[in-house]
Amino acid sequence: MPRGHRVANLTALIVIAALIAAPLLATVATAAPANAGVKTLVSMDQWDHRAVCIWEDTIVWQGYDSGAPAIFAYDIQTRAQSKVAQSTTFIDHPGIWEDRVVFADTRSGNFDIYYVNLTTKAETQVTTDPSPQETPVIWGD
Repeated sequence: MPRGHRVANLTALIVIAALIAAPLLATVATAAPANAGVKTLVSMDQWDHRAVCIWEDTIVWQGYDSGAPAIFAYDIQTRAQSKVAQSTTFIDHPGIWEDRVVFADTRSGNFDIYYVNLTTKAETQVTTDPSPQETPVIWGD
């Protein structure tokens, strides 16, 4: 299955309304018809939002924090946004499965794959090859 597009029990079907323009909006359609089509502001920053990916109640995307590239997460249940990772060079292609986020980062001089556990906040470099590794996908253990 591709990069974390699973939705849990039809309680929160997310359709991204704007991928590149700020602010990032999501349309949340729930099982209750009264809430169908409600738009929720996910991020108000002025920077572009790219590579949006969804797993159950968590949305991840590549954006910027004060001009520096970063990966962000938004928890639909708590309505909390957090920064998953930040780079001084370039960071992109987030993927999510359960509480695990993968992404590509050029901090080592070329694209390498990194992994962050959202529960523990631990970050691990997955690849170290001198050739670029991009567009990670995560599924299962």
